[in-house]
Amino acid sequence: MSRRDVRFTAMKPYGVKGEALDIKGQQHVSFVLGGRKFSQTFLVCPLPTETDGLFGTDFLERTGANINFDMGKLSLNGIDKTPHV
Repeated sequence: MSRRDVRFTAMKPYGVKGEALDIKGQQHVSFVLGGRKFSQTFLVCPLPTETDGLFGTDFLERTGANINFDMGKLSLNGIDKTPHV
């Protein structure tokens, strides 16, 4: 979570395993990935396990994301990043 204010949201999303998420609010955050600046609104909630948060399909679609699961690679409109494991 960034240091920005958490604002109210009425959204009631579910996690990737189907569990209801305890949403605390939402934050609008700017960040840099591969030297390119992005701006996105994220939902804020405690994660039910020791895991990383996920980019939503709204962000992935807007940025033209291409995920290559075989190579473990994410490409966002020409920005290629292989995740560090």
